[in-house]
Amino acid sequence: METIGNIAEILFGVNIQNRHSAGEIRYLQMSDFDDSGLIINSQPTVFVDTADLNTERQLLQAGDILLPAKGGRNMAFYIEESYLPAVASSSFFVVRLQTTLIDARFLMLYLNQPSTQVKIKSMISTTATVPVLNKKDFLNLPVPIVPMAQQHKIIHLHRLHQQERQLTMQALAQKELRFQGIFTHIIQNHV
Repeated sequence: METIGNIAEILFGVNIQNRHSAGEIRYLQMSDFDDSGLIINSQPTVFVDTADLNTERQLLQAGDILLPAKGGRNMAFYIEESYLPAVASSSFFVVRLQTTLIDARFLMLYLNQPSTQVKIKSMISTTATVPVLNKKDFLNLPVPIVPMAQQHKIIHLHRLHQQERQLTMQALAQKELRFQGIFTHIIQNHV
C-alpha cells in the first residue's frame, strides 16, 4: 500500500471567468461527464483561451484523473487523449500520477469503488455551504499497488462490463419502446 500523496501530485482545477462557446481549450466541468465517467458531449460547450491560463501546468494531460473536490458527487474521471486540450474547472482535483507502478485507469477504478468512495466521503467537510473534499486527508488515502498484469486485467474487465452495461441499457430502451407501442395500439383500438 502507498498513499495517494506518495504516488501522485494533486493539483487544483482552475477558476476562469472568461469562458465562451468557442476557443482553443475545453473547460471541463462536472456537467461534462455522465455517471459512468464518460464525457457526455464529444462537442464541448465551454472553452477558454490560452491567454486565460496562468501556467501550462493547468493544461490536462492524457492519463490525468479528475476527482470532484466540491459537492456531494465524487466519481473520478479518467482523461483520454481525445478530450485534450482541456483544463479542469475549480470543482476538481487533478490527480497526476508520479509513478509507473500503477496505471491511471486502475487508480480511477479504485477511486470509484464503493469502499473507496466511503473513505473519500468521510474526508468531506460539511461545515461549508458546499461540501469540500479535504486535500490533506485525501493525500493520505491508501492505494493498493497490485502487479501491473492484474491491473490490466481489471481494466479490461471493466471495459467489458461497461460495454455490457451499455448494451443492456439499449435493450431496455428498445423494450420500453415496444411496450409503449403495444400499449398505444391497444388504447387506440378501444377508443
